Amino acid sequence: MVLVGIFLTYTRTGKAMRAVRDSSDLASISGINSDYIILVTWIFSSMLAGFTGIIQGVINNVRWNMGFLILLLIFAGTVLGGIGTSFGAMFGGFIIGILVQLSVGLEFMDGHTEAKNAIALALMIIILLVRPQGIFGNKDRIS
Repeated sequence: MVLVGIFLTYTRTGKAMRAVRDSSDLASISGINSDYIILVTWIFSSMLAGFTGIIQGVINNVRWNMGFLILLLIFAGTVLGGIGTSFGAMFGGFIIGILVQLSVGLEFMDGHTEAKNAIALALMIIILLVRPQGIFGNKDRIS
């Protein structure tokens, strides 16, 4: 996770990815080949998704719906950390993962371990009510 964050923050390709994300027209005017960066982004994200699938398959049983089971947790982690910030999304995912695993030990969860994801989604709802941009997200006003 740290290596991906460092890649996106400090390398030339990572900066180009962030520039294209913000505005592909301005990135193209600045001399960035937007089509190439979009291709690299798709390849990089596909590699990360494949690596994540391998890790998930090693930890759990391989099933046809194993990605769907963690999709809401991934979304909750991204919203918690802040959409648009790589380190924020990583931090949010880390917090959601720890919270989900620790929630199994709570007294009211005794015998209801399948409901552990509800704790993460409740935290996501609270964050959306209190700070809609997430913990590390920037508050942008569009007018």
